[in-house]
Amino acid sequence: MMQLYQQRDFGAKINATFRYLVQHFRSLGLALLYIAGPVVLVAGIADGLSESSVRGSLFGIFNRASLLSFGAYLLAFWLVPMVTYGHMNVYGRGEAPVRVGAVWYEVRRGFGRAVVAIALYGLAYGLGSVFFFVPGVYFGVTLSLMLPIVFLENRGAVDALGRSMTLIQDNWWSTLGLLMVMGLVYVSLLSLIVVPTFLWEIVRSVFQLPSLPPLALAFLAALLVLALLLFSVVVVLAVGFQYLNLVEKREHIGLISRIDTIGTAAPETAPSPTDDEWYA
Repeated sequence: MMQLYQQRDFGAKINATFRYLVQHFRSLGLALLYIAGPVVLVAGIADGLSESSVRGSLFGIFNRASLLSFGAYLLAFWLVPMVTYGHMNVYGRGEAPVRVGAVWYEVRRGFGRAVVAIALYGLAYGLGSVFFFVPGVYFGVTLSLMLPIVFLENRGAVDALGRSMTLIQDNWWSTLGLLMVMGLVYVSLLSLIVVPTFLWEIVRSVFQLPSLPPLALAFLAALLVLALLLFSVVVVLAVGFQYLNLVEKREHIGLISRIDTIGTAAPETAPSPTDDEWYA
């Protein structure tokens, strides 16, 4: 079982991110599809119904923006870190394999506090960016651990804000560097979808190919957004492992836990669940 609370250097945090992603690809992927996927689908349908006049663009989402469509897409982006950190919390309790039902419980339990935390983060980042770019970046990095704290420590939004500032203290630059590197990874993954899409738009325009019906365009856009959301998990997980690293550095939770388990019998490995049991 992967040790979550552990001091890791820069490279180890990146390795841990991809190791966790590979190790839990199915359970985390299913949780994201079951929880965030329907929201994206609703957004795509609402967008198609409100964009009946759109022709020839895969990204005509905001030309005549529907409040339902915009709200659903926004909710889907919020759900990605909630699902991811909920998954990590379930796994950290020793529940393996992680089931969708357990992750869904974590999301429901922390949803209200997470929304308030996101609002506080957006307010601090927005105000900082209005006055000057640098304060916006500072607050964006300093408060980046709020959601992991909300889910992994079961704290309120205000407590998470103060806790994030405390943990980031003296570790701001390493956090910024990690975010920049994983941001580049995300952009690279993003290009796998964006580049072919724009190439198709160019080919369609040059050869005057007929455009897809609005509903088909909206459905395709929803699938693209879902893929972009899934790609963003690499950044979300990296932030989570930075949080775990900083907590271990200050409080040695993982070390204490390992000392407490010395001499105890190793837990039995649960049998692999059936397809129906993954959602239980």
